[in-house]
Amino acid sequence: MKFTLVIFLLTFLQGFSQQNLEKCSLEKDNLEFVLKIKNENSLANKLELITNKIYRDTIYKPDSTYFKNRGYFDNEYLDNLNNKCGKKVLLFVFYKKGKKMVQIDPLLFKENQIVFENMNVSNIERIYFFEKNGQSQAIFGTFASEGVVVIYTNDRKIKKLINKIKTSANSGLAQ
Repeated sequence: MKFTLVIFLLTFLQGFSQQNLEKCSLEKDNLEFVLKIKNENSLANKLELITNKIYRDTIYKPDSTYFKNRGYFDNEYLDNLNNKCGKKVLLFVFYKKGKKMVQIDPLLFKENQIVFENMNVSNIERIYFFEKNGQSQAIFGTFASEGVVVIYTNDRKIKKLINKIKTSANSGLAQ
């Protein structure tokens, strides 16, 4: 009986310590991404950094308790063990000086992903990063507390893709 109890406790403690060691690294990933994108001058390299960040972040799932009435999450994310990991850096694609925009997040806005998949160096005008400060929150709201990456384009093909996406608030599109 005592042996069984000891084995059970050892197994439980080992599992508990492994869960603590496997905590998410979203905050660390955000910091590394911000440092790299701020110091990068090449559009091609910035686009590659953004692409890698988007797909790296797909391991996290949105915390549905933060769902907003307008269809936005407060971008609080959980790992596979349901640990709160924090918020993501947001990504938007703007067409023609912000007249049309779409938020890119493959977990929240799957229909918007096609816009990003059609982005390449030839159709990007510039990429701008709003740092994790009051400026990003003043422009994009509190859900932009980790910073925002904005890709500007004048490409008509991208405009058509953005226009095909539903204009309802739940699609993630703002006009």
